[in-house]
Amino acid sequence: MDSDTPSEIRNSRIAGSAMPCACTIAGSDSGGGAGIQADLKTFAAFDVWGCSVITSLTAQNPCTVLGIENASADFVGLQMKAVAGDFKIAAYKTGMLPTEDIIRTVAANLPRNVPTVIDPVMISTSGSRLTDEDAGETLRTKLLPLAKIVTPNIPETCELSGIDLGRNPSETEIANAAEVILGSGAEYVLIKGGHLSGDCSSDYLISKTRGGGDEEVSAGITDGSRCRIEIKTDINGLNIVKYTGPRFRGDIHGSGCCLSSAIAACLAKGYTAEKACACAKVFIGDAIAGAYISESKRYSINPEHPKKSL
Repeated sequence: MDSDTPSEIRNSRIAGSAMPCACTIAGSDSGGGAGIQADLKTFAAFDVWGCSVITSLTAQNPCTVLGIENASADFVGLQMKAVAGDFKIAAYKTGMLPTEDIIRTVAANLPRNVPTVIDPVMISTSGSRLTDEDAGETLRTKLLPLAKIVTPNIPETCELSGIDLGRNPSETEIANAAEVILGSGAEYVLIKGGHLSGDCSSDYLISKTRGGGDEEVSAGITDGSRCRIEIKTDINGLNIVKYTGPRFRGDIHGSGCCLSSAIAACLAKGYTAEKACACAKVFIGDAIAGAYISESKRYSINPEHPKKSL
C-alpha cells in the first residue's frame, strides 16, 4: 500500500459482529420462497447469523414440484458437524426431512442443550408429498422428544396426533390433539390456524407448563390488530396462548417455513417460547402482506418486507 493511502484506510481493522447464530436443517427451494432460502432470509431479518444444513434439493416453483434429489444421511450428518464445529449455534430449526435415515441422523446430532423448533414438513402447498410414507413414526419417536417447539399446521396436526380435526374444530379438540403431540416429549406445540375458517387467523401455543408471565408474552406487541393475545388455562389443565391476527386469502408459499424460522431466530436471541411466537406472528403477517408475486400470479413469502420495521 503506497504512502499516499490515507492513514484511516492503512490502519483499518475488522470490527466483527456479536450476532446470535441459528441453524436451519431443511430442503432447498429453487424458487426461493420456502425452505433454506426463506429460513436464511428470515434469520437475516432478525439480525441472526444463519447456518444451513441442506437435506434435499428440489426443482420447484410456487405452482409445482418437478423433482427431488435427497442428500445422503451421512452427508447431512457431516454438514451438522461442520457448522457445530465453528459456530456457537443458539437455536436450530428443522424443515423438510425427507427420509427416515435423515431424521435419525438429525436426531443423533442435535445438541440436547440448544432449543430446536421442528416444523414437521410433510406435504407441499401444491400437494406433493415431501417425506417418505414411513418417516412419520420416526419423526414422532426420535425427533419430537428433542423439540422446544413443534409447529404443525392443521393437516400435520391430524397426522401427528391421529385425530381428525376437520375444517372448524373447537378449541378443546385442538387442545386434545396438542396433548397427544406433547406426549411425544415436545415442550410446546404451536398449532397453526391457517387452514381453519374465519376472518381472523389464530395459532395456539400449548404446553403443560408456562415459560413466561403475561407481560413477557405480549412484550413488544403494541398493535392488537396485528396480534391479539389471549391466555387460557381451563382446557385439559394445559397452558394455552392464543395468537390472533388478520387472515390473508389465498395460498402463500413458504409461510410455514418463515414462521418457524422466525421463532427460532427469536429463541436464538434469548426470548421465551411465548414471546418468540408473538413476535413471529407479527412478522409473518407483514411478510405475507408484502408477498412476492411470481409470473403465475402465485404468492411467495417475503421475509425482506418487514425487515425495516423490526
